[in-house]
Amino acid sequence: MALEVIIKREIRDTILSKRFIIYLVLLLLPVVLNIWFSWMMYEDPSILQQMTAMFPEPLTEINPTICMMSFIDITTFPIALVAVLHSSDFIAGEKERGMLTLLISKPLHRWEIIMGKLFSFMVIFLPLLTLNFLVMVLSFILIGIGIADLNILIGYLTVILFYAIVYTSIAVLFSVLSKRPSMASLGTIIFLILWMILDFLTIYLPKNTADVLNNISLSHHINIVLGFISGGEAGIFVKGGIPKDPNIGAFIYSFSMVVLILSIMPILLSVFIFERKDIQNK
Repeated sequence: MALEVIIKREIRDTILSKRFIIYLVLLLLPVVLNIWFSWMMYEDPSILQQMTAMFPEPLTEINPTICMMSFIDITTFPIALVAVLHSSDFIAGEKERGMLTLLISKPLHRWEIIMGKLFSFMVIFLPLLTLNFLVMVLSFILIGIGIADLNILIGYLTVILFYAIVYTSIAVLFSVLSKRPSMASLGTIIFLILWMILDFLTIYLPKNTADVLNNISLSHHINIVLGFISGGEAGIFVKGGIPKDPNIGAFIYSFSMVVLILSIMPILLSVFIFERKDIQNK
């Protein structure tokens, strides 16, 4: 029951807060920009050819899959920003407001505080991301670009939700480690920017070096998962476009990395640290 109370309180407080409007704008803006950009490419295919000129085979024909590829690249940073701004406040914010000591004095476990806040975030924002995705897909149909196959749609929706979950998990860990939400936000943003730069650089590094770095590259593992779900028909621009259809072994490895190592592990580490942390509101 304590977990349910925390979830309900967090959902109410988030939706009624002024910053929720900022979150909505941040998540809606990439959808609007990508619909506009997709329409521009639909009207002038040379834009797509110029944008993919660095590919071994530049893309020349616009289709729904290409439009969703551009959406993933556009929306990655806003998703990260919302996750960081909100999740960094989970523990560090309570401490800064002097409420953490009161919160842990209630008849609930510390892990329930973290999981309650995390579940409330997922309940609000994962459906919102799904709705944004469906609006974008419908817009492609109205523009005349068409609709991708179901397996491609499922693949891209999975990618969006994975990005949100991974970024949130990392931000929660920084929130537990920090004394103030500003410190947690700054630390998480620096970490994610360095991570994104790494993803980008692996395209241009020698193959042996890239293969090593790809083990800690989120985009690499996301691309493998996406490629497997879509049967090799979908990919993300940041990793060089459409990947080959990965085998089941590569899929299991990358899926495990995203779910177990990059999503669940930061949360377990957050709970472990929080359970053993001396809480002092000063």
